[in-house]
Amino acid sequence: MRLLQVVILTGLASAAAAAQSGETLASGTFVKNYQKIAGSYVIRKVGDTRTLELSADFKTKSGPDLQIIFSPLALEKTTGKNADGKGSVSIGLLKSNKGSQTYALPDDLDLSKHRSVLIHCVKYAKLWGGASL
Repeated sequence: MRLLQVVILTGLASAAAAAQSGETLASGTFVKNYQKIAGSYVIRKVGDTRTLELSADFKTKSGPDLQIIFSPLALEKTTGKNADGKGSVSIGLLKSNKGSQTYALPDDLDLSKHRSVLIHCVKYAKLWGGASL
């Protein structure tokens, strides 16, 4: 009986952990453009909420007005001049230049219309780096 309780509780804990982590919608690894950048991202959906999560090993140089931008352009076609152009969506300022961080994605952000996730210095039009979506 005790073994059965342990098995059931372990199964419930695993199911709860899976529900907490949610469905992975996209993931990728950041690459340098103007500044060194390392780490990866995951976009998850838990219930009706979608989040962008930067990995614990995310790291880049700090700078003014660094924003996370979803671009309709493929990463290889993105530059500092077009990173925040037509069809791009900023989800806000980068919280920190290193470490794990999570951003809520707007409900109206259509991921199918975007091809890259960028870290971009809007003030000086310098594309720090990005990852394919």
